[in-house]
Amino acid sequence: MQKISFTFFLLLNFYITSCAQTPQKQRVKKVLNPQTTQRSQVSKKETGVDPKVIELYRRLRKKNWKNYTNPQRYQPALPPREAYRKKVTKNPLPKELPERTQKEINAEAQQNLSYFCIQHEGKSPHSAYRSCKAYTKKVYNDCLEQHDGVITRKLVSCIKERLR
Repeated sequence: MQKISFTFFLLLNFYITSCAQTPQKQRVKKVLNPQTTQRSQVSKKETGVDPKVIELYRRLRKKNWKNYTNPQRYQPALPPREAYRKKVTKNPLPKELPERTQKEINAEAQQNLSYFCIQHEGKSPHSAYRSCKAYTKKVYNDCLEQHDGVITRKLVSCIKERLR
C-alpha cells in the first residue's frame, strides 16, 4: 500500500509541475528621458551644423538600427598559401678564413686521419683499399670536394662523420 501511495504521489507531482507555466513579462516600450532629448537638440550656432541635417541622420540611423547594434564581424581575407611557404635560398659560400686558421683546421683534419689509422692498425677498414692511408686520403679528398675546396670547420666534421 505504501508503494502505491508513493507512486501516486510521484505521478501527481510530475503532472502538476509539467503543466506549470511561468508568467510572461510584459515588454515596456523604452522612452528617452526628456532632459536628454532637450540637450541633444542643440542650436546651429553651438555645433555649426544645421539641425535639419542632424535630424536627417537620426532618422537614417533609426531606420538601420539593426546594422548598428548587430554588425557582422569582419573576417580578413587570408593571404595565398604561397605566402606561408618557406623561401628556399642557397647557402652562401663560406667566408675565406685567414691562412693561419686554415692551417690549423687542416692539421686537425690530418690528425683525425692519422688517429683513425692508428685505431685500425693491422686491419684494413675497407677491403677495397690496400692500406688505411689510401682510404683516409680518399675520404679527405671527397670531403674537400664536397665543400668546394674551401677549408672550414665543416671539413673536419665531414671527415669525422665518414670515418665512423
